[in-house]
Amino acid sequence: MISFLLFAAMSSSEALSVVLNTPGATSRDRYDEAVRIVHREAAQGKRLQQFVVGVTGSDEKLSYRYLAAARPVIRVMAEERNNPLAWYLLSMESNDLKLLERAAAGGNIQALNALGAIKLDQAGKMPLTKEAEKLKREAFECFKRSAMKLDPNALYNVGTCCMSGIGCPVNKTLALECFNAAAKTGHPGAMASLSDCYAHGDGTKKDSAASLLWSMKAKASMGDKSAKRWLEKSK
Repeated sequence: MISFLLFAAMSSSEALSVVLNTPGATSRDRYDEAVRIVHREAAQGKRLQQFVVGVTGSDEKLSYRYLAAARPVIRVMAEERNNPLAWYLLSMESNDLKLLERAAAGGNIQALNALGAIKLDQAGKMPLTKEAEKLKREAFECFKRSAMKLDPNALYNVGTCCMSGIGCPVNKTLALECFNAAAKTGHPGAMASLSDCYAHGDGTKKDSAASLLWSMKAKASMGDKSAKRWLEKSK
């Protein structure tokens, strides 16, 4: 029996995108598969993959070696070709907000999500002022731009904002649609939020069965074996 957690073979570009998103943006199995693909291609000498391993990996010696080898190539991609992904990778290495903003301006989805998260964090540390509300609106715009490219993280972020009116008017129907779209890609947080929507009737009618189903899918995607068994039995 084919599990809902199984996906088609992952391409190199898909693996890079998964690894550059947070681990919680997809199922544990899919994230682990993406890591294996990127590490394998890095070992084969692919500079982009080497740099990604360098900025995301936990092996300090390997990261140092890969970054040293790949940095010149990534800099050429950024400085001579104005590649948004390259700007984002350089921003990750140096923790440079200006480089992150440049990557976001170029439309890189990870940079847009990261910049939106930074703006929300800044707003959360401020009093409830016009400046704080401005930052929230800017954060929402970042998430929305990324969501237009159907990025699961961004769809989840837009849904969260719409559910609570963060940087935008409350729109629980749109929030439900965003959570649903992200959940169908395997986003655990979106699955859990969709479960909450059905439990409380936010943007839809209350549906305890649907709430339980999406709750179990969320748990199963993160490796909960009892939830996986429940899903298999419920088919």
